Amino acid sequence: MAPSPGKSKLAFTLVEMLVSIAVLILIMTFIAQMMNSVTLSTTLSDKHIDTDNEARLVFDRMAMDIAGMPLRNDLDYLFVKENMNTGSGVSAGGANDLSDKMFFYSDAPAYFSSSNSELFPNSTAADPKSNIALIGYCINTGSNNIGGDTAPQPYFLQRLSKGLTWDQSYPAQSDPGGLTFLTFPSVTSGSATWQPFPQSTLSGNPFTGAAVGDTPDYSGTDSDFDTLGTQVFRMEFCFQVRDLAPNSNGGTVFSNFPVAEYTDSNNKTAGINQTWIESGDPQLTGSSAAYHVGDRWYNYTDNRSFELTGFSQPGVNPITTTWSPIGLSDVTAIVVAIAVVDMNSRKILTKDQLASAASYLPKFDNGKLPPSTPSASPELMATLWQNALDSTQTRFAEQAGIPEASAGQIRIYQRFFYLNQYQ
Repeated sequence: MAPSPGKSKLAFTLVEMLVSIAVLILIMTFIAQMMNSVTLSTTLSDKHIDTDNEARLVFDRMAMDIAGMPLRNDLDYLFVKENMNTGSGVSAGGANDLSDKMFFYSDAPAYFSSSNSELFPNSTAADPKSNIALIGYCINTGSNNIGGDTAPQPYFLQRLSKGLTWDQSYPAQSDPGGLTFLTFPSVTSGSATWQPFPQSTLSGNPFTGAAVGDTPDYSGTDSDFDTLGTQVFRMEFCFQVRDLAPNSNGGTVFSNFPVAEYTDSNNKTAGINQTWIESGDPQLTGSSAAYHVGDRWYNYTDNRSFELTGFSQPGVNPITTTWSPIGLSDVTAIVVAIAVVDMNSRKILTKDQLASAASYLPKFDNGKLPPSTPSASPELMATLWQNALDSTQTRFAEQAGIPEASAGQIRIYQRFFYLNQYQ
């Protein structure tokens, strides 16, 4: 018997059901891809924000410390340029760290030992604590510079903040150390006058020497080193200095050394202030024509700048020259670059991989050890490092031996720290 037309039922066919399920799967797949894309974008954004915040914290702290530097010619400093070749794939903890180090005095917050009662006299006694501190910045490679607060893995940025007393005699020779000006021996016939007494230098002062360390590494050990940037694994600096070239119109150039520079094609031409980048005693034999009052000389062994102020024995062989310290008076700005990788990316990197990655970020090459030719428009560290990371020919991750995912998260930051006018 035929079914009644009024009682017929509508239903999906098997083909229609299969098509609906396929469309639903496509929609779910598309939504999942969108969610994954949003999640990945958010993760990368969070990593970038993380490194941005780290760099901002580091640079803000540096800005306050550098702004507080007493700009005096007779105060010592150590801006140590490491000379190891890039691309060496060094291991962590090695003595030849590629990153630069800097130590200087500053009116900045610092540590004073609460266990030293001499530092906290009663109200009737003079307070020996000064407002000046020994400040330092360096990358901890796992060998030295380990303070009371260290990161779990080497290759991070540390800051030294060591409170100083007004003089060395109070308190006793223990903690924390006295603020000492550069002092020089009295001038005697035939003697060089540029070499200061060791006790008046950061490295030779018995109070600060342990914190700064010994030449050429300057990797001291002191409890007043603290972790500043756990994600910073490389640091480099250069100087913007006055240009002494003719017709420079008061311009500036960039150099590895904190002295005004000019070197022409003849090198050391008479009548023009010149700069010598040397490590020994700047005495000459023969004529004094090669030296002129106002010439600059940078001793890269002791990391100090001098100006020729006179001749103790003009016309006598050997010629005894008088060199006076000029501090950072030729410097208009200190340029600092740092390389940062977020903590999640660091988790898949060993300490040796971090060391290798740091070694493949090239050094600033304007102003190499003698002779130097400063440049008015060089490629500064941030440009050099970004080019190394972006180069498809060198393949940074492959050469440095690190995962591409981590290499892609390395971020480069650079800032100019302008110095206040010297008095």
